[in-house]
Amino acid sequence: MSAGRLYNSNPDLDAAEFKWWQKFADVEERFCWVQTPAVQRFLRGRYVKDIVSMAPTGARVAELGCGAGWLCIMLAKLGASDVVGIDFSPEQIGRARRYAQESGVDKRVRFEVGNIEEISERVGKCHLIVAHAFLHHLATTEIRKVLAKIHRCLTPRGHLIIWEPVQYPRSLARNSSEMWKRVLWWLTSVPNRGQRWGIRKQSEEELNIRRILAGRQVGNPPQGPSPKETPFSPGEIEMLVDPLFDVVSSHRCMAGSLRVAEELLLMGLSHPYISRALFWPLLWTARLVEIQVLKHDAPSDDWVFEMFDCVAKEKTTAPISVPASTMN
Repeated sequence: MSAGRLYNSNPDLDAAEFKWWQKFADVEERFCWVQTPAVQRFLRGRYVKDIVSMAPTGARVAELGCGAGWLCIMLAKLGASDVVGIDFSPEQIGRARRYAQESGVDKRVRFEVGNIEEISERVGKCHLIVAHAFLHHLATTEIRKVLAKIHRCLTPRGHLIIWEPVQYPRSLARNSSEMWKRVLWWLTSVPNRGQRWGIRKQSEEELNIRRILAGRQVGNPPQGPSPKETPFSPGEIEMLVDPLFDVVSSHRCMAGSLRVAEELLLMGLSHPYISRALFWPLLWTARLVEIQVLKHDAPSDDWVFEMFDCVAKEKTTAPISVPASTMN
């Protein structure tokens, strides 16, 4: 088990997580995670199409921890005909319903407020369930509970898609991996070049957003930015799902391109024309470099996002017990 992962949660920690999302959901959506529909299609379109292709025609697809609903909407736009999203935040679900209506997919997508205990009631029986960057916001005990409930919600041999951050130990990194990483993070710095000479000035709006973003990091690395958010270690997801699911495939999808997009979006608050000119050339370059990064084991100072295709076992084994000495 990852040394940084919470084994148990508690009401105070859950409340802190809930308040964090209430406070930072807007900047998360605009700059850090959801960003814009154009960025979503460019950086995520390929693996979202892969997810859609795993569901039979007319199948029900559910996403847990859907947030503002961008993935559910994207799944519907790429061909899914019956999509349901569930999230514990009423504010996020309100945004999701509004965006679905604006996108014209509200007849095929519905959103429900619910917690872990209400998964079965909210999503019903599904052919495909997606946990997209959701499980790493949970303690290990909660993850096991969610996986058991997901298994009961799936049709026989139904698919669970897990898309989560994995943090590799630096000892696995190769020299070529380090080189590509340096290039990728240099691209992240490009939108901020010229500040020393007064060329790249920051508007009051950008400074304010950056202050908010700086305040969102409440965990001690590798935890954070939210109170419960912790990346997985290599092999941890496979171990957690093994009693209930077979992992039939996995691959790395994303590394640092989201950070490049974030810096370009922030730059647009101060220099919209320059940001617009740089945006796609820089993001295309970042994506090409990222593909090289994903071919290697990544250093431990950054997360790599991986997608796991898991198929529900017909005969399940007993959950793996963890010795009390490993509990935080």
